[in-house]
Amino acid sequence: MAKILSIGAGVMGTAITVPAAKNNHDITLIGTHLDTEIIQSIKDTNIHPILNVKLKNTDAKQIDELSQSDFDEADVIIIGVSSAGVNWYIDLLKKFKAQDKKFLIITKGLFINDENSIDILPNKIQNSFPYPIDITAVAGPCKAIELAQQYITNICFINQNIESANSLAALFKNEFYIIETLTDFVGGEFCAALKNVFSIMVGCSQTYYNDQVKIYNPESGIFTHCIKELAQIVKLHQGDISSAYGSPAG
Repeated sequence: MAKILSIGAGVMGTAITVPAAKNNHDITLIGTHLDTEIIQSIKDTNIHPILNVKLKNTDAKQIDELSQSDFDEADVIIIGVSSAGVNWYIDLLKKFKAQDKKFLIITKGLFINDENSIDILPNKIQNSFPYPIDITAVAGPCKAIELAQQYITNICFINQNIESANSLAALFKNEFYIIETLTDFVGGEFCAALKNVFSIMVGCSQTYYNDQVKIYNPESGIFTHCIKELAQIVKLHQGDISSAYGSPAG
């Protein structure tokens, strides 16, 4: 069985470990400095206090309990922090040796790189180290609590090296966690970062024209426009526009 190290014990950083634990892999769940109470609750009860699910095969640790041996033993390292925590994660990772490890990032977001261009977060992480980091990104529609409760969830693992994506997918996929593997890293990450912005636009249309009666025409039109606009953004950044019509934008 594989050993999976997840750094970040929030709802998604924890929920993504559930299918792996269901597959009988061993989980080490590390809380950040913001997760102290969550980790203590898991230590005491084996239950995540927000997700309200019992965690199987999980060893919960506070951030000051993280050691080099956790990295050495890990087959997969999950980047389970928010976009605001990525710089913190990079600084943390620099304190340990993590060469030749496979990373799985669930963090969604974009940043402005040194060339003053919009860029994807995996590039920020990869460019912060003198050695290559193999990162597979998770994208697609997923509510953490539904995944933790083992409802059917269809998502995708994206890596320019399809073999890396397939090898990680094999550890996590099962009867409720359905994984498609893709190679459009840039397009997939732009879709994952921006899809909720477009969803808000669609949602606003449901009440903007008439907050008393449910109408569909404006919503349908805006939905179509949003997909086309997302596809153009992906194309502008040299991604595959098919990602805007598939799982990454779901």
